[in-house]
Amino acid sequence: MHVLSNRLGRAAALIVASGFIAYAAGDGNLAVTVTDAAGKALAGATVVISSPTQIGGARSVITDAAGKARFLRLSPGAFKVQISASGFQAQTINNVEVNIDQTAAVNSKLAPVGSATVEVVAAAAQVDTTTVTVGVQLGAEDLERLPVGRDQLSTLNLAPGVIASTSGNGNPGLAAGLNRDNLGGNGGRNNTYMIDGIDVTSPEAGVLRTTIAPELIQVQDVKTGAITAEYSARAGLFSSVTTKAGGNDFSAGITAAFAPGQLQNLVKTGHFNDINVGEQNTTDISVWAMGPIIKDKLWYVVSAQKIKDEVTVKLNPSVAATPGETRKSVQQDGDRIFAKLTWQITPSDLLSFTYNSNPFEFDNLNNPGTVTRRGTKTEQGGNRYILNYSHQWSKVFLDVRYAVHQEDNKITNLSTPTAPRTDPQHSPLTLPATAQLGNSSAWTGPRVPGGSLGRVDLTWLFEAAGSHTLKTGLQFGEEQLTQTVGVSQIDQYDSFDVGTYTWGALPSGT
Repeated sequence: MHVLSNRLGRAAALIVASGFIAYAAGDGNLAVTVTDAAGKALAGATVVISSPTQIGGARSVITDAAGKARFLRLSPGAFKVQISASGFQAQTINNVEVNIDQTAAVNSKLAPVGSATVEVVAAAAQVDTTTVTVGVQLGAEDLERLPVGRDQLSTLNLAPGVIASTSGNGNPGLAAGLNRDNLGGNGGRNNTYMIDGIDVTSPEAGVLRTTIAPELIQVQDVKTGAITAEYSARAGLFSSVTTKAGGNDFSAGITAAFAPGQLQNLVKTGHFNDINVGEQNTTDISVWAMGPIIKDKLWYVVSAQKIKDEVTVKLNPSVAATPGETRKSVQQDGDRIFAKLTWQITPSDLLSFTYNSNPFEFDNLNNPGTVTRRGTKTEQGGNRYILNYSHQWSKVFLDVRYAVHQEDNKITNLSTPTAPRTDPQHSPLTLPATAQLGNSSAWTGPRVPGGSLGRVDLTWLFEAAGSHTLKTGLQFGEEQLTQTVGVSQIDQYDSFDVGTYTWGALPSGT
């Protein structure tokens, strides 16, 4: 048995010379400037903001001498801004969009009490001058309306500079070529995928390892250019999913997506003629609920999802034992469970816990019309636990995240042997130390990943000839990949696959 251990540690420090920045994973800011009818800064005005996505209730700030009010570390979504000042008419601005890693700006001009008209200036779409990062952000409504697949990989192609993958893992690449696999169907390598601030990228293959139902996503943030060190040390694109926290109002729903074979392209499964190609049928059903346990204090989200994707092949009548006989190949058969609790402990302390389970199975029957001795069913997936905590001391912010994932990998033979088997996969195995060179063949079993990951970020806002931000962070963890290795010592092989077995050599290591 091999246990490959990969310990990682990375620290990054970032100083922003000017601007107004204080982001954590999945957060944004809002800056409000209040003036009178003549455009003079209005100090002492009260600015109150609220949003269905923001736990902790409404927030209130008094404008400073420059007429500015700043709101930091907000959940992405639409906010209502209410402004009032003594001697002036109150003003309400609705649907101010706050995006991840961006600062939304609102300019408000208050008219004196008794004025005939009130001018309301709403927040307009603009280029965020506090960042040079290139990418796109997709909100909950976007993910529901867009005609793309129900997974995070399908939406990546909407970001600028992304090249869709034609490889089996669906991992896209960048047009810049930094992580492009030109020999592997333009698939991407070294991408970074995060969920609620935790890296969920497979360290072995560089692909997304955890998928969340679209109904549970508040925002998917995709960065493709000028990605800073705090987000990724890899050369590929960056995709971060912020899941919903719940809300003060209860809501629930059922989403059912069906793609029958009659509405999809026929699937070629081998050297068959036109009447023997397969039909692919896809079913995706998701049930979810969210709401308050304690209003403004403790919210929850729960979900269950069933996904099944299979190919059905009608056998050629000349080989079918029964007229009209069919066989099926399972591309994916999975059950996903998601649960999240978000607790606003105090106005300065926020804690969240996320549980995600994604067991699934599939087979390797590229040609389900013929079950060979190498036909197998694979069961994969496991559990992931994420704990996030944040605290604010005036202009200093602390963010701590920790995650543990446990996965399994089980392979079962689909064929039933009618005679003793002599192929390497089913031959008696011996330890590598006692294997004989010459007619030995290395065999590897299931790969079982697992590990833990932690991250600590510290952000300091300070004023010195302008507004500045100092960020520093540390990421640490360990990934383990356990794999069973054996060696066959037989003279004859009646089944041999160049892509699976190695002749005349032993596995490296012990």
